[in-house]
Amino acid sequence: MPVWGWVLAVALILVGLAISYLKPEKVFEWLERCCWGQGKRYESLDEEMKNLALATGA
Repeated sequence: MPVWGWVLAVALILVGLAISYLKPEKVFEWLERCCWGQGKRYESLDEEMKNLALATGA
């Protein structure tokens, strides 16, 4: 029984690493620049919303 616990733990770690590796960079960039981020802010709400649409593919 303990072997299955280790297998499950390793599988979950691998899934977590894959998800973090495959996350879109555009979304991270938008999050850094949005009103809650710590990077350079967008100049206007329209610019922020346009970039959100581009980042999410909407």
